Amino acid sequence: DEKLPSIVYAFVAKGNKIAAKERMGVTGAFQGQAWECLVRLRKNPESSKMSIPIDRYTMNFKLVDDLAFMCMATQSSGKQVPFMFLKQVSDAFFDKYTGEEKEYDDFNPILAKFMHKFADPVNVEKMSRIQKGLSEVKDVMVENIEKVLKRGEKIEVLVDKTESLRFSSDSFRQQSRNLRRNLCWANVKMKLFLGLIILVFCYILAASYCGLALQCG
Repeated sequence: DEKLPSIVYAFVAKGNKIAAKERMGVTGAFQGQAWECLVRLRKNPESSKMSIPIDRYTMNFKLVDDLAFMCMATQSSGKQVPFMFLKQVSDAFFDKYTGEEKEYDDFNPILAKFMHKFADPVNVEKMSRIQKGLSEVKDVMVENIEKVLKRGEKIEVLVDKTESLRFSSDSFRQQSRNLRRNLCWANVKMKLFLGLIILVFCYILAASYCGLALQCG
């Protein structure tokens, strides 16, 4: 088991037909066992991804409509490695096809390429570290989003208070402008009134000397 590559057998199925398949380092009637598992999964699909242990291996599936991506991995590979393989294979498949084609024979070399890639322990370890880092980042982001959602009510209250303060500030500025305008107008009226009083006083003073017609000559 230790000498075997992580992924020993894989296929892509379209409906009831194997569209592409590849094996590495093993012999045996794995296709029949894998197909029986796939038929059962399609009848009772609990999830789009499934892992089934068989002897020293696991049969791992990823279902996308009537397409099925399958790989058989050694149990020592765990669950992360097989599903990393299936993700990369399915991404490469949909980069090349729409899923509506009738033949996919030219996908065999691509499937073989990924199997060789995952046969290298250094590559597998590197990809596992990257995947673990991405998972940790995802977990942190989810946790932060949950915290923000929990603070949502407080944030809404803060926004309401901010809007209220902004409205109060605008209202205060408007009232200040109106008050300043009123004070200016009152000041003008006061000056006009004082000017009128001075004119009346001057007229009375002049009239006392010159008469009401202001004829001093």
